[in-house]
Amino acid sequence: MKPLDASKITLRVATSEDSGAIYDFALIASKDETVPDFLRNSGDEINQKVNNGQGTSVILAFTDHELIGILDTDVKGEKVHLQSLYVRLDFRRSGLASRLVKYAEELYPNKSLSARAVTEGGMRFWNSNKFKVKSWEMEKKK
Repeated sequence: MKPLDASKITLRVATSEDSGAIYDFALIASKDETVPDFLRNSGDEINQKVNNGQGTSVILAFTDHELIGILDTDVKGEKVHLQSLYVRLDFRRSGLASRLVKYAEELYPNKSLSARAVTEGGMRFWNSNKFKVKSWEMEKKK
């Protein structure tokens, strides 16, 4: 893990100019075997959302002009679902994922936030960010 200097991290909403960085970032995520399959292939969907003017629902984290984290949200009325959260492997366990979630809370101050954990680590992460389990979803792999 690279040391994370909080003063060098920029969090902001994605714009269409970020398409190249999101595409490159998605390629990195697609090769990360610690990431669930559905998330590994979400780069095209996220880019399409940003290019269609729905960028207010995609939050990016940069350091030195390098994309290192992304949070894709789905905003519907008074609810915001935190869909895909990915921090580059070499920046994990640095607090960056929590900062992305906090930014979403600040971006949508009057909306309720929800997320879905697909791993035990994900469950621990969401619990540590004050999310409470509302329901369990089970899946049996083929």
